[in-house]
Amino acid sequence: MAPSGEPTTVLDRCLATPPPGLVSRMSLRLSFFDVLWLHAPPVQRLVFYEIPEITKTNFIEEIIPKLRDSLNLTLKYYIPLAGNLIIPPNSGPDSPEILYKRGNSVPLIVAESNAMDFEWLVANHARDSSDFHCLVPKLVQSTDDSGSILSSVLALQVTLFPNMGFSIGITSHQAAGDACTIFRFSRIWAFHAKAGEAEAEEKVNAPCGGPLGPPCYYRTIIKDPKGLSSIFWNRWNSISKLDRGSGISSNSYKVRQTFLISPEQVENIRKLVPPMLRGQAYMKSFKVVCAYVWICLVKSRGEEAVDEEEVENFVCFGNCRRRLDHLVAENYFGNCITLCIAKMKNGELVGGGGIPRAVGLIGAAMNEKLQSQEALSNGAENWLVDLQNLNLDRTFMVAGSPKFNFYQLDFGWGRPRRFEFVSIDKTGAVSLCGGRDRNRDIEVGLSLPKARMDAFAAIFNQGLKDL
Repeated sequence: MAPSGEPTTVLDRCLATPPPGLVSRMSLRLSFFDVLWLHAPPVQRLVFYEIPEITKTNFIEEIIPKLRDSLNLTLKYYIPLAGNLIIPPNSGPDSPEILYKRGNSVPLIVAESNAMDFEWLVANHARDSSDFHCLVPKLVQSTDDSGSILSSVLALQVTLFPNMGFSIGITSHQAAGDACTIFRFSRIWAFHAKAGEAEAEEKVNAPCGGPLGPPCYYRTIIKDPKGLSSIFWNRWNSISKLDRGSGISSNSYKVRQTFLISPEQVENIRKLVPPMLRGQAYMKSFKVVCAYVWICLVKSRGEEAVDEEEVENFVCFGNCRRRLDHLVAENYFGNCITLCIAKMKNGELVGGGGIPRAVGLIGAAMNEKLQSQEALSNGAENWLVDLQNLNLDRTFMVAGSPKFNFYQLDFGWGRPRRFEFVSIDKTGAVSLCGGRDRNRDIEVGLSLPKARMDAFAAIFNQGLKDL
């Protein structure tokens, strides 16, 4: 039985393991792209599936075995996810590794909701952010006899909502892999569950597996001529454990809400940009949506908080795969993203002509970074410092991308009813995801104090009506 007042009851704690007889040991050294995220907070994603006729018996006897068995098969290709991130004491930047040893596993929690309102959780309106925390697992951390820090790199939780459906919580260590890595793993897991072992294995092992192809582990592809691993390592070691969370949003009461932008609305926003600029590469939907949300977010602070000379920050991360001189495949396992930062004075952003200026600034920052390998790492020695010095109250940071649409994860029970990026509660980021019903729709997820969320919603919705 759950303690009184607990929102969920743990029914079982399973361990998912790669099929036997594969490898007894597998080690992956971290690239500089990975070391950047060595002590960053974990990424937490949550997907809800609606099955009105679901019972506890059906959940335990059919759904959980199907998810567990397909997960075991998927780990055949993603062995490192069953391992641990190991950070030895008094070591150098080449020492941290993701190490799998036979017997390691991915923790899988099986839980049941205690009268939590499924329909309330999957709605678009504002909901208490803390209600979602019990639906995503924590990474397991420990210290061995040598003083090395060990952390699981993946943890999963499946929670039953009787007569309504279930949710899958996915928590991953940022140093293990970026959104592309975790999304590809999730798609292969879902495909194994839906299609069955034989069809899934044939598809994954096809010569051109595409998005369902197995991961690439060739770490030598990532070159580090600037010694960025050492720079990031030394920076992390110069920061106390308490200060490593200084870039994390406060734990004050927040609500989360999802806003939908349609392709037609994106086009209406795009029309605010002068005609001679609309054909530019930076006019893509991602950048147009980011510009609009950025302005709404700044305006939602209220007039009393406005300082026209104050600098507002925009932060996103660009995928470097296929952009490095040594071509990195889309199925590369790990982190391969560059930091893009744009800055604009408050008065220029929220004043007349703010949208075309913001679109242009965001587009220029991203295009500049993604134009060549040299540009990708320009200023990279300061990335960690730049991120840690950001004023979160003046920063719009993007988490996720419409390209990684978690609504595509069909485990055999249809598309998800709702996707939530739970970790934005702590990071203060704004999540972007493709739409559920139309892939070209874009969902915008925020976690803010209630008063500011109300202000944002009013500005956001009225702005779209006025276009």
